[in-house]
Amino acid sequence: TTHNEFVPIAWNNIGYVYKYLQNESESKSAFLNTLKTAPRDDNELKAAANYNLGLILQNQGKSDSAMVCFKEAYKMYEKESDWHSLAACQNMMSLSYFHSNDPFNAQQALTKAFDLEKKYNLKAEEAKSHEIQSLYFEDQFDYESSLASYKKFLSIRDSLASLKRTEEDLLKSHQYRAERIEKDLRVIWA
Repeated sequence: TTHNEFVPIAWNNIGYVYKYLQNESESKSAFLNTLKTAPRDDNELKAAANYNLGLILQNQGKSDSAMVCFKEAYKMYEKESDWHSLAACQNMMSLSYFHSNDPFNAQQALTKAFDLEKKYNLKAEEAKSHEIQSLYFEDQFDYESSLASYKKFLSIRDSLASLKRTEEDLLKSHQYRAERIEKDLRVIWA
């Protein structure tokens, strides 16, 4: 048997590693290889590669090329009904429009992101949308609205961090209880 099906996954993973190491050119090349080798029907993999490629292009100031990638990823995430990723795409499309001096479409994309976030309770993405919105208000010299949006971003981010700490504490207490029960059982068995 051939291992061709693992090639695009390997390229995608390599892309992630290089992205983490902030080596944009190698990361970009790996994500392009993912797209070249991915099966036609693997929407999830191709969407992720397009999205990450978009992020790299956005970082390089190539907003128009980034937009093409985000739109492509959006179409694929739509087929998968991946609401979280759809909201993330709308946020990034909004930024691409903003950097291409198209405030109207930037705001339209951001509104679509907010709609998805409210409908599917996507708190992490909603925080990102508020952060982006504060940037837009700042650009329009509306510092009061910018501050209000930034405060919403901080509030959601902090509540998510607090929730994560609570979940971690709960896990630790369950782990402690399991270890205690195991110890008690050893005593009984002995």
